[in-house]
Amino acid sequence: MTELGQVFAVALVAAVIGPLILLLGLGTPFRGLGLAVAYLRLSFLVFLPSLTGGLASLVLVTGLGVDARAAPLAAAATAAGVLITKYWQFGPLSRLRRSMTDLAIPERQGTAVSLLLEALDRLRPRAPVDRPFNGAYPELALAASAQLISAGFFRQAEEICASIPEAWLSGIQSTHRANNLAVCRMRLGNLPGARAALDLAKQPERRAELNILQTSRAMLLMLESKFEDALLIVRDDRHIDPVTRMTALVVRAHCLAATGDQTGCAAALEQLARSFGPEAIEAVIHNPGPATEQAILLRAKLGEHK
Repeated sequence: MTELGQVFAVALVAAVIGPLILLLGLGTPFRGLGLAVAYLRLSFLVFLPSLTGGLASLVLVTGLGVDARAAPLAAAATAAGVLITKYWQFGPLSRLRRSMTDLAIPERQGTAVSLLLEALDRLRPRAPVDRPFNGAYPELALAASAQLISAGFFRQAEEICASIPEAWLSGIQSTHRANNLAVCRMRLGNLPGARAALDLAKQPERRAELNILQTSRAMLLMLESKFEDALLIVRDDRHIDPVTRMTALVVRAHCLAATGDQTGCAAALEQLARSFGPEAIEAVIHNPGPATEQAILLRAKLGEHK
């Protein structure tokens, strides 16, 4: 292989393997498309400087009459330098992943929230807010907000979602941001704000995102005491994914109890326990409403049969 081929080969190998090692070392908190985008961007950022450095070195050593075998080494050194630089630049990504994990540990939650917000601020790109953005930040921010919601930090999750420019989001990301905003505002008692978030949501193309929005709309209708309207949405859950179905059953139980259908409420609670385990009943108890009393009785009954 010629020296030129060696330079190209070194740059290509570094671009393929280097980002993989870097992403594994950082422990990225995003998956799927976000991970693929991050990998491709890093590969390009490694390949181009490595190839340029190797070619420049090849031209230099050839002109000076030095052994041209130094060129592949220059390409490798350039790639290593780029990877080390990116590792330090992406340090906040590692802290973000760690803080998202620590949110599940009660005694670490306070520190985890502070680290998460600091890391997101460091990772936020200085890009125009009115133009499309193809980086991983929106997905990272949405993943962080979802973890905060799960841990009960609704105010912080709302602030994160509200700070993501609409122009940076894909259609699916826009749907999830609108839903996260609505959930946070409902939990914070801001029902008009929740409705505004849902009204501004783009019409999803996929059924999964449509179900998420519809279930949140049902939750909002329930909180607005529009129980019959909410039941029109959540009465049939056969085509809803498991995570969304759990919320739909909670809403259904409360709405049926509010409309006087105690038998239907009991059936919804039993389906909730059967599908997601007895601990799922806590979701009805921790979100007080018309079905809470029946949920407490069912929890006691299930506890007797353990």
